[in-house]
Amino acid sequence: MAITPQKDNAVIRKVITTDPYILSLGFSSNDTYNTNTTDEKLEANKKQMFIYNSPSRENYSNSETLEVIVQIDISVPIDNSAKANLCAEQIIALLHNYDIGNGSVLKVVSPSPSAMACQSGFFCVGVRFSYFVSKYNKVKTV
Repeated sequence: MAITPQKDNAVIRKVITTDPYILSLGFSSNDTYNTNTTDEKLEANKKQMFIYNSPSRENYSNSETLEVIVQIDISVPIDNSAKANLCAEQIIALLHNYDIGNGSVLKVVSPSPSAMACQSGFFCVGVRFSYFVSKYNKVKTV
């Protein structure tokens, strides 16, 4: 499988934002972003998720592939911290061993879930997954 972060993150986003349990916690597709968490993006009284790629890692057992790291940050108002942890637990249950296509299977990366530093008034937790891809992409044409 080639390196296709936009497509891969869209698959991950769909799995998360269509899950009835995650929706019951108050999370929504409208507040799920394909970008990293920034203080400017955090909105008062909203439960938000951010899906993005962290730096990939070299695969020393196969020099033709990379280990891609996807991080999902969950941000909630501080008084809803339990909902962030419940959401993280469900994301792990949904995505660990999930095949995102072409045989690439997501694996939860330790330490997950992990509390993160964030803006005052919010509670943030992060979950990381990894999967392997080929280093070789096809050149696109117009």
